[in-house]
Amino acid sequence: MARKPSVPKSPSPQETPPAAELEAELHRLARRPLLDYEKARKSLADAHDIRATALDRLMAEIRREESRKTARDVVENAEPWPHPAEGAALARRILATLDAQVVFASPHDAAALTLWIMGAWMMDASRLWPKLQLHSPTKRCGKTTLLDAIRGFARAPLATSSISAAARFRGIDAWQPTLLIDEADLRLRGRPDLNGILNAGHTRSFAQVIRVEEIDGVREPRGNDVFGAQVIAGIGRLPETIEDRSVRIGLRRKPPHERVAKLPFDHFERNVDVRRQLARWAKDALARIRADRAGAPPCGNDRAQDNWTPLFRVARALGDDWPERAAAAYGDMAVRRDADEPGDGVTLLSDLRDLFVREAGPHLATARVLEEMHALEERPRRAFRDGQPLQPHQLARLLKPFGISSKQVREENRRFKAWQRGPVMEAAHRYCGANVETPKQSWGHKGLEGADAETRDASVSARMAGKRLDCLSCFGVSAFAPRLRRKGNSMIVPR
Repeated sequence: MARKPSVPKSPSPQETPPAAELEAELHRLARRPLLDYEKARKSLADAHDIRATALDRLMAEIRREESRKTARDVVENAEPWPHPAEGAALARRILATLDAQVVFASPHDAAALTLWIMGAWMMDASRLWPKLQLHSPTKRCGKTTLLDAIRGFARAPLATSSISAAARFRGIDAWQPTLLIDEADLRLRGRPDLNGILNAGHTRSFAQVIRVEEIDGVREPRGNDVFGAQVIAGIGRLPETIEDRSVRIGLRRKPPHERVAKLPFDHFERNVDVRRQLARWAKDALARIRADRAGAPPCGNDRAQDNWTPLFRVARALGDDWPERAAAAYGDMAVRRDADEPGDGVTLLSDLRDLFVREAGPHLATARVLEEMHALEERPRRAFRDGQPLQPHQLARLLKPFGISSKQVREENRRFKAWQRGPVMEAAHRYCGANVETPKQSWGHKGLEGADAETRDASVSARMAGKRLDCLSCFGVSAFAPRLRRKGNSMIVPR
């Protein structure tokens, strides 16, 4: 009797196919310490009749998959809102929140920052994505506050205080986060490995970091994708390669008379629905962004033009008045240049403020300013570069971050560069403490009890307090605020 050909038996519902059994075991081991896998590696390979090196590759893939699944424990993966979201309304909400938290260097900075935040939700539609540089000339300008505010609206935000280069590129590859890096002026100094990873994340085609990993004694190269959004906050200069790849947002210190809103401690939790709406808006607008082939207008700087092109596309997708806002911000910031040492700048600004206090007049000639600056003892500017005294262009570069510059002045048939009293005193009020200008005199009483304050603060610097005016009937300025009391716009000296 002829024998019937055998038919492969299908596994019953109670039986588990060997491949599925192996995959389940590898998933279990992927969540365990690596040592557990090493102990079970040889027996698993023998039981399933596969090479140990092939098993290692399967385990590596499963570990990456498990890492992505657990990414929500480190970074948020916002679920898109179930209904269509209006992008322009979301942009206005973000803009109002950011503008209330800090003092921006330019009225257009908050709009540029808003476009960057919204664009980061759909940066996959771009061949490059610029970094966002938060710059301040000195400390206490609100960088950390602004980072926290951005975190409330960012796609998969990940704030890092200290992270190794290896952890950074592996984290970017696994989670695709928006990196929020504070104190970059300290953390990136002398770290070419970190700088290289951040630079590589600018352009998609070059956003690969190749590292060699050892598997079963065999060292093999592996690529890590580092294309992603980065917010980098610092004081003063960052590495030129990072600055060149960034959209720069300037911050200013808040003077005592200005008020900003306090960021709620649960700002991130309050804006969960906003982030979900941003995710939905980005999903719906993605096709339109990809179809937009127009770039940013030429500005004389090809890299700046490339950096701003994605933001212009976001603005056009938003509609309303956002294209005009983008154009205004671009004209204001696209070709900004940073200045030299901000620490030297603060000291220089303080000394220039004191010079205006000592001398009358609406302006001071640059030559006069340099003469006085060179005369001051124990100042590094006495030998600013290679043993040479501070020069006019160096003076201008040090003071530029504070929003002040010299102007052309004509006086008695001669023209010269001069520094204006108003802008200098305003900048000094922000960054150097209370204005020390001597109060104006009130002539209503021969004892001169009333004095109209030139400054908004009752306190004055003890450094200048010992210098009385040459008028015999004028009182000396007190070194301590409690000695003065305010009455309307006047400072009254107690009898």
